[in-house]
Amino acid sequence: MIPIYGLYWVYKWPRELTRFVNSRFHAPLMRPERTGLAVFLAFMVFLLLDRGFAMILLFWVASHRSRWLRLALEMRPTQPQGPLPFS
Repeated sequence: MIPIYGLYWVYKWPRELTRFVNSRFHAPLMRPERTGLAVFLAFMVFLLLDRGFAMILLFWVASHRSRWLRLALEMRPTQPQGPLPFS
């Protein structure tokens, strides 16, 4: 059960990070499903195919997410008018 839960968190934490970034902007800029799926795919490529290519994918996903997180932390929090479409 613990390895399956570990796979769940590989998908879950990028989604939560994306929701945090989207909550700081007026419009949703990142899709939670796509960011979680990108990290999960990099993890699966690491396990099943090529570790070097998986590390490149993971670095690309992490740098993309880091850029948006940096921009979100520089902004002041906004109050959404309604529910976000990707939340």
